[in-house]
Amino acid sequence: MTDDQFYNDYNDAIVSMFYKTNALLALWARKHRISLNALMFYEVLNSRKVCNSQQICEETLLPKQSISSIIKEQDKLGYLCIASNPQDKRSKIISLSEAGLNYSKNLLSGLKDIEVKALKKLNREDVIQLLQSEEIFYMALQAEIQTENTTHAR
Repeated sequence: MTDDQFYNDYNDAIVSMFYKTNALLALWARKHRISLNALMFYEVLNSRKVCNSQQICEETLLPKQSISSIIKEQDKLGYLCIASNPQDKRSKIISLSEAGLNYSKNLLSGLKDIEVKALKKLNREDVIQLLQSEEIFYMALQAEIQTENTTHAR
């Protein structure tokens, strides 16, 4: 097998694992009566505490319309606090209500529990190597994308 074939095959396998992992997360979310998009919404809101819809769009890579729909849906359930943004009248400040904090905590801790259980099936060295390899791949991909952008900009 040539180097090119090796890297092409492994790239395909990595991309496939990414999609399979997302499909598993979507399945888990559906079991908990929430969409994968709403799950990502809660992960961002839980980590940021306060943000606007644009920030959520940027972190989840979801379109504004999807985030707006999630905000409306979750607000109707009483899980959000939405306030005017004094710096930008077009933007709303979004945070979790008390009920939303409880819901988010239960939801996300349940997911984290199963993720940690899955990680524990690997030994510590494999977990460290997995993260290091992901970081190295991320940095290499970032560099290639920046190089491509520079090349195409000319």
